[in-house]
Amino acid sequence: MRPGQGQSVPHPDDGGVDVTPNDFRRTVATQVARGSTLANATAQLGHADESTTARHYVQRFHVAPDLRVVIDPPLAQASDEAPE
Repeated sequence: MRPGQGQSVPHPDDGGVDVTPNDFRRTVATQVARGSTLANATAQLGHADESTTARHYVQRFHVAPDLRVVIDPPLAQASDEAPE
């Protein structure tokens, strides 16, 4: 292992979060994958397989579908029927 590899760097104000080299790799991989392609992120990190990059380095979006059209009417009806 190279000197410093895997060691965290303390936040300068001593009240923050420790940052590791892997944190930087994840940030770079996520930004490259979102700004261009997963293949480019894979190449940037030197991985042979895109699945490694996708599984361990690129942050996934956790976005649910917009279901307000289904959820809002029953909530509005229940609100209108609620006793005062």
